[in-house]
Amino acid sequence: MGEGNTVTDAVLGTAFVTVFPYAIEGAMRMLGLAEHLSSVVFAVNYAAFGLVMILFLVFEPQGLVGIWRRIQDWFLLWPFRPRPLSK
Repeated sequence: MGEGNTVTDAVLGTAFVTVFPYAIEGAMRMLGLAEHLSSVVFAVNYAAFGLVMILFLVFEPQGLVGIWRRIQDWFLLWPFRPRPLSK
């Protein structure tokens, strides 16, 4: 594997850590759970953040940059994507 772009890693990681708590709070409002769980929003944010970090470590060890690179590759190689040999 090649060396990662540390600036891209830092920017995507910072954006994720900044936006994620707001996304959790917004999801709780949309589901109507904000009033019921208002006293534990802080704990819910940290629990959800921990769960997402564990899932990323298990299923996406390259992190957000790995996902970003796959999206870029898909668009760059779109007409020439590898096709399965058999149907």
